[in-house]
Amino acid sequence: MSYYEEKTGELFKTTAIYPNRIKDKQELESICDLKEDGKPDIEFLTKDKKTPLAQGYIRIVYGDHGPYCEMLKDNIIWKSWRTIRTDIGYYNIYNPIDGSNIVLYDQRAPVINLKNPPKGPRSFKGNRKEGYADYRVGRLYLNPYDILIRNL
Repeated sequence: MSYYEEKTGELFKTTAIYPNRIKDKQELESICDLKEDGKPDIEFLTKDKKTPLAQGYIRIVYGDHGPYCEMLKDNIIWKSWRTIRTDIGYYNIYNPIDGSNIVLYDQRAPVINLKNPPKGPRSFKGNRKEGYADYRVGRLYLNPYDILIRNL
């Protein structure tokens, strides 16, 4: 049983189903030890290694906005975060209290009605009928390229 299945009770299903997402998966896996179906013994820190942000993640979501580590609320080290915005339609935004330029997205609504992602360096215009990513309401997302990742 994968960590994702253990934590959610759902069957794990890959999100790396299109060429751009498969390429993102290959790139991310070549850089760091992140399994797509989650891992409990990973620590996420700011790049200066001073602020712990989260421990463990349940899966990597490969969408048309790049890969994101998906977490549950109990993966987050909340004392390290402060709320920045809660008035955005699809998610709330948190930033680390140390002022690091890292964003934690708290998903408030699915993006199944959005065929393409917002503009960004990893964005891919896929015109997906199912939406540009499988983000889930109540789950939290970190860009793995913005943080330091360490095995415990």
